[in-house]
Amino acid sequence: MPDQNIPTDPLPPEKSIATFKHRIPIIVLLLVIAFGTALRIQYTFSTPYFSFEHPEGQLMSDPALLFYLTERIIDGGGLPPDDFRADHRVEYPDAVDLPAMFTVGQEFYLAWGYRLLGGGLPLHVYCIIAMSLFASLAAIGVYGLTRELTGKAGWAAFATAVYALTTANYRTIGFILMREDFSLPFFAVHLWLMARAMRLGTASAYVLAALALLAALSTWHAMTFVAILEIAALYAWYLRTGQNPLSTFRAWLFPAILGAGSLPVPVLRAKGFLFSLPMLLLYGLLLLSRFERRRPLTPAMRFWTGFGLSILAVMVSHTVAGDYSHVYSLIWDKLIYLGHPPEDPMKLDFGARLLWQGPFDTGSPAYLLRQLGIPGLMLMAALLFSVKGWWRGHGDDRIQGLLVLAALSLIASLFIKRLIVLNGLIAPVFTAYLLSRLRWPIAGRSTAAVTLGVQSVLLITTLLTMIGSSWYPQFERQNLAEFIFWARSNLDGKSAIATDFINSAAILAHTGHSIVMQPKYETRASRNRIERYFSAFYQGTPGDLKSLLTKLRCRYLLVDGYLMIAFRYQGGIPWRSRPAPGTAADAFLSTDPYVYTAVPGFRLIGVNREKEPTWRVYEIEQDGG
Repeated sequence: MPDQNIPTDPLPPEKSIATFKHRIPIIVLLLVIAFGTALRIQYTFSTPYFSFEHPEGQLMSDPALLFYLTERIIDGGGLPPDDFRADHRVEYPDAVDLPAMFTVGQEFYLAWGYRLLGGGLPLHVYCIIAMSLFASLAAIGVYGLTRELTGKAGWAAFATAVYALTTANYRTIGFILMREDFSLPFFAVHLWLMARAMRLGTASAYVLAALALLAALSTWHAMTFVAILEIAALYAWYLRTGQNPLSTFRAWLFPAILGAGSLPVPVLRAKGFLFSLPMLLLYGLLLLSRFERRRPLTPAMRFWTGFGLSILAVMVSHTVAGDYSHVYSLIWDKLIYLGHPPEDPMKLDFGARLLWQGPFDTGSPAYLLRQLGIPGLMLMAALLFSVKGWWRGHGDDRIQGLLVLAALSLIASLFIKRLIVLNGLIAPVFTAYLLSRLRWPIAGRSTAAVTLGVQSVLLITTLLTMIGSSWYPQFERQNLAEFIFWARSNLDGKSAIATDFINSAAILAHTGHSIVMQPKYETRASRNRIERYFSAFYQGTPGDLKSLLTKLRCRYLLVDGYLMIAFRYQGGIPWRSRPAPGTAADAFLSTDPYVYTAVPGFRLIGVNREKEPTWRVYEIEQDGG
């Protein structure tokens, strides 16, 4: 006989339906994460160059460096290898402190997961699956932020669906490894937790918001500039209205956690993050909030005092914090030349020339519209509607601050295309926010349905167009794979190879040969290496190049014809010009066998084909012959 105290009847139908309705938004969120994960995986597996058996040729530049670091951690049993703080193979022959030079973090997530699951899959296949899942977790931040601003779980679920169908959120699709895929989910969650902290004002809320931002900053170099945009948005709203996000009693915990938390992170400590621009702006907000508790400032005094502190912050960070001169040079030069590089590359600082390519190219309104679709138009509408509130200094601090961040992000995306990912996170939130505020619910729901339909078509069309293309041509990937297989059998495995920074990391990861240049030129020393190499190759004689490579103790030189022609602008040669006669570039890139087989000081030992594009391998003669 059943216990009389235990109910045996099921829930009444109306309560079961109500419970299910409350779970629908969470179910949608989980489906969105599953959709984004599956889409990223399937797209990558479907690309023409993908191989399940051989990673060679599929990893170039930054992803190859990530792969190398992940392999080292796996080989170390999930712990940093013994030479992690003094690796001689990345910038041979110098010792490199890897976690101080690179934003290491993603590699541990991959290595630990790979070991935990037994390592049954090829590592590059596992990385695609693991990173596709992690990148899709940014939907959690979109959901939380939208619910925080609208108060409606249904609209939060809609925003995540829009996020999943917005092309801008798949910028890195097809890549095996990218750092922003690990950092952006943390930043998306931070935006939600920061909005929550500004509403609650509790210690725990500020601590959680700071920890999420700290995780994002620790895992992607570019996140420092994203943080500048966010803190600048809050700072601007304070200057306009006097509403200080750090005015609540426990808000000091936010900069305190960021500052203290940066000290144990080698790369943030090396970059002087404690005195970086976002931290100095936070110090300024904190100082002004404490001052105004005792003596409120007039709007004019507040503006000029805050403006003066911000100028001081820029000057101090530029002097004391880590070197970002190449980024500042790029921005300044884009302003001067209106987003188009000058015909003469020597008018640009080398750091700007080096950065001004690929994802750092200049964007355009048409590019933003293609990447964002209807959410981009909705975001522009939200910015227009906010002008009145900004002018009067009224409105929800969280909404206004986020809108200023959106405006700054749109401007930043015009300067640097890769920052479109910020708009990809924010635009779906404001799409849901605007529709939730319409007076006629039927209009909001109808527009929501149209938005999902249009975004689906845009995403499918874009991905179908992209499926046969990538940042690097397929023949270039094949060239790299051919060289790697050739090098394993024909080169001394302990000798250093000099080549471009795109191929270098892949050679390091797949052959074990030391390299002299790597693709993450975030330090001045790394940029100086590339500049010396490019100057010797494009402007100097073969003798100049040999002298440099001898000092770097290299035995081999790989000349990738396709890339070294593509990088001639970075090397100081105008787009439509050829290398000057007598230069190393003129000899090594020649199509005449009598020229490229007889370069003084270099002995040709391998070539993949006589027709262009080609790679050629030389052994550097030690006797000067």
